[in-house]
Amino acid sequence: MPEPLAAQADCAGIVATLFDLFTDTRLEPLAAEVAWGFVNSFHFVAGKLGRREDALADEIGDMARAPDMSEVFTLELEEKQLLCQSVAEQRQAVECMRDYAAEMYCALSGWPWSPARGTRASTASSASQIAAQDFLRQRVLAAREPTLPQGPIVIFSGPALWHDWQPIWDRLDQIKARVPHMTLVTTGQRKGADAIAAAWAARPEIGVPLVAYGLYGSGRKTAFTRNRKLVESRAAPSLPNLAGVR
Repeated sequence: MPEPLAAQADCAGIVATLFDLFTDTRLEPLAAEVAWGFVNSFHFVAGKLGRREDALADEIGDMARAPDMSEVFTLELEEKQLLCQSVAEQRQAVECMRDYAAEMYCALSGWPWSPARGTRASTASSASQIAAQDFLRQRVLAAREPTLPQGPIVIFSGPALWHDWQPIWDRLDQIKARVPHMTLVTTGQRKGADAIAAAWAARPEIGVPLVAYGLYGSGRKTAFTRNRKLVESRAAPSLPNLAGVR
């Protein structure tokens, strides 16, 4: 894997170079769009690696559920597990580089980067089979934890045409002081009030998890379905409290 410090410096440096290249030219208004695409390329590759990781994990699961006590089977299972672990590490490395680039994008554009769309143990089992089961269990737990933030929810929604960020940040600061372990839920718009709230949550000194409910699907009822899911989030067992700000 690349050295972490080198990866951080180079990924951030490429984004900074893009902004520098376009400054004081007619392409300056496009700098953020081009830099967004660079960050998104890491996100796209990480997604492909994640799907490959899932497929390998499914194969390991199939083998673990139908064990063959032969040495060939044991070796194949061990190799496949190592391959899945390697792919997982590749995905994590690419995600880190994406995050390094995204931090610089946020610093130079003033907006946080966001993508276009935000598992039996038995005395009869071989050692490798037990390791595969433990591997799958730990993998599921590791994947679940970052996507299930704990604590009270604060739901935020606002108009797409809105530029006055200060009152929104002031109000969110007040809520954060009252609900320090909050999770911010927005309607996922990439401009206006929602983007301002997302920028507030992305500040290092704030560090609030953000859940963005986008408009998935098509039709007139899409927005109403999204809003209903927002309200229903209070029923999730891991999200016990609900506070709203409009």
